Amino acid sequence: MSYSGRAEVRQNAPLDRLIAPDITNPEAPLHYDPVIIAKTADALINSLRLKGGDKLLIFGHTQAEELASAATIRAEAVSASVVPLLYTPTQEAAFIASASQKKLNRFVADQTTALKGITHTLNVRAGRTPTAYSVVDPEKMGKFTLSRGDFFRAITESRWTRIDLPVPEEGYLTGIAWQEYYSMIMQAFNRPWEKVREAQSTLVKLLQGDRLDIFIRPDNPLFTTQLTMSVKGMIPANSVIDRNFPGSEVFYAPVRGTLEGKMGIAYPSKFGDYILPNLILYWKKGEVVGYVVDGNTYDPRVEATLLAHKSKDFNQPKVEAGEVALGTNPALYKPVGNPLCAEKALGIHVAIGNAYKETDYEGQIVRLDNGVEANSHTDVVVPTRGTHSTIAVDGNVIQANGHFLHPDLAVLNSTYSSY
Repeated sequence: MSYSGRAEVRQNAPLDRLIAPDITNPEAPLHYDPVIIAKTADALINSLRLKGGDKLLIFGHTQAEELASAATIRAEAVSASVVPLLYTPTQEAAFIASASQKKLNRFVADQTTALKGITHTLNVRAGRTPTAYSVVDPEKMGKFTLSRGDFFRAITESRWTRIDLPVPEEGYLTGIAWQEYYSMIMQAFNRPWEKVREAQSTLVKLLQGDRLDIFIRPDNPLFTTQLTMSVKGMIPANSVIDRNFPGSEVFYAPVRGTLEGKMGIAYPSKFGDYILPNLILYWKKGEVVGYVVDGNTYDPRVEATLLAHKSKDFNQPKVEAGEVALGTNPALYKPVGNPLCAEKALGIHVAIGNAYKETDYEGQIVRLDNGVEANSHTDVVVPTRGTHSTIAVDGNVIQANGHFLHPDLAVLNSTYSSY
């Protein structure tokens, strides 16, 4: 079955309704609107479903300490204990760059020990220095990331959610002024989440089939994305704000070894720990077989990121696809450098690295695990808004030119803000 017509699109609220915080020193916290911080902390703690006796790790950037403090107060109010583990990216990067391997191993071991007994994790991020890790030798950075496998595994085995607060540097990365970027992200925080969940339950059904085909042509055809893959037997997850804030997305995975084609990102974006000016990835039989960055077929930043995402197939380790997903948050109407927010915008993303292992997601049966096991997971995002594009399952078009076609998905096309 296929659908025609266009659902009504409501315009964004005026951007001047939200006043962006003053820009401070990149090492210092931004002072966000306390009402928004309080509302966000409530939503995060509610989504984690904390109760007495739980142990919450609050992990992330010191620049997000206002939100971390608000979340701590709410966690302690329900008699949960809190383990704070905040850091400044520039300080961590300098430490990694200068420390011996023995010291790095001790650092990783101590951090992993601190996680013993955690039941929940809130990852709070507001990184204002996106190029901080450029001071670290890429090979050393790749090995360090690989060594933290047990640390990140403890986090992913807890009930977790992550939030990235807006920062001016991420807006500047793709040419968006701070006032507009701040308002856009805050509007993306403020969605009718239950209506979104209901609409995405329909999208989950539409995405089930034998074959998923994706075509996205931006203004520059060099960065055209064209992918095909089997999704036979896979059952998507309906993700709103249960794991990431802001939501939302519907995600699953390609059948292992079936992803074929090319992905193109024409604008600056984050890939692992590095900012790339653009990126083309080539896929064959489910693995990355080549890439191009600014016309170059070799880049040490890409090599380090790929190394950290190789599968745990010791006979023939390779970089494989562990996830494919559709973002459904129309408030994110421009490309953003932050991968967590970027993946929620109308578009698609494919993850290199580890596949999700859950068989139950918020009470719903899912099949997300395509067998790919790796120590890391990084999303590569391609937006569909403003492009000539189609996303189809078994030939039935679900989204065209960044617009969902089924009438039950209308909320996924509309934007609003009540701030």
